[in-house]
Amino acid sequence: MYRTVVDDGQGIMAKDHFEKYGNLQRVKHELIRRYVNGWLPKLATGNFGNSKVIYFDTHAGRGRFKTGEKGSPIVALTAIRDHKCLPDVKGEIYCAFIEKDDANVKALEKEIELLGELPENVKVFVSHGDSFELLTEICDKLDKDGSNLAPSLIFCDPFTFDIDLEVLVRLMKHRSVEVFVNVIWRFMSLGLAHAFKGSEAWSQKFDKIFGGNQWRELQNFESSDGKVGKCAEIIKDRFAAKHHTFIKMLAGNNSTTYFLLHLTNHDKGKIEMKNAIWAVCPEGGYFASQKDNLSQPLLIEPEPDLSNLYNWIVETLLESGGCRWHDLSNKLIDEIWLDKHLRKVLSQMRKQDEVIATEFSGMFCKGNNPFLSMKS
Repeated sequence: MYRTVVDDGQGIMAKDHFEKYGNLQRVKHELIRRYVNGWLPKLATGNFGNSKVIYFDTHAGRGRFKTGEKGSPIVALTAIRDHKCLPDVKGEIYCAFIEKDDANVKALEKEIELLGELPENVKVFVSHGDSFELLTEICDKLDKDGSNLAPSLIFCDPFTFDIDLEVLVRLMKHRSVEVFVNVIWRFMSLGLAHAFKGSEAWSQKFDKIFGGNQWRELQNFESSDGKVGKCAEIIKDRFAAKHHTFIKMLAGNNSTTYFLLHLTNHDKGKIEMKNAIWAVCPEGGYFASQKDNLSQPLLIEPEPDLSNLYNWIVETLLESGGCRWHDLSNKLIDEIWLDKHLRKVLSQMRKQDEVIATEFSGMFCKGNNPFLSMKS
């Protein structure tokens, strides 16, 4: 069991982490489940299915909360075990669960045993040790051998905010590796307060986490939202990934509890995470970012306000002088909205005679790929 410790330079950890299971944990685990459901068949099936796919959980924990709910490794493992694509998987799916605490390792192994016999092509490995040290060993061996890591999804959800970004960045340089990291902002902000007051120990800790002193820029923001957005921006810039998705989790008082950052170099990975976000929507319980403004994320709701998407369409079509529907859809990948939202707004704009559609026949739809422009 983990207790909160605020000791200058020593660290801050989650209090009684496995005692309670709330909406924020539910949302996080549902995002994992839904993303794994979409991620797995894209990498493991079809003519180009990989011979090996790996799911990492760097801080696997006990496998189950004391209130009975599944922990993240069991959520992911059951999603893989029960996936309808398994008969079509030509290779093997590895689940690598890493946990430092001995009691948690034993509890997790018991939970895995309770799942019964797993499909032959699903392999589970539970490693007892420091996840970042073990991952560094993997990176060093791959570099020495000149080898690539198999396509992987790395879920990094520590009990504290002390994250080794360097090794995660190294891993993501391998082909088809994605990272989904949880930053516990409520604890990080406490540590930053120590550092901003001049604590050398805390300053060194953040220099190590961020790989430099960029974190000091957070002092320039008065609001908590500004600090959170800048922190996420610094982290995503360090990965230099093609796509990122930022999800800010809010407590009852609308303060940020933690934020999730998904990083991928593949369009399909970005689209799959967006689909998961909109599907898991807890009616205003969290936010998700638009592409370029992490400090002002978009509220995800069951019936979203699409006025920002309307403005984006107008701006994009005016700047480009018009484009094909497919091209507009490709530009949408880095935004938070889905193709169904684009279709809805474009249909409304055409009915209101705001958008001109030419060079197509049949229905007004993405499949017929009309050329779209704003009516002058």
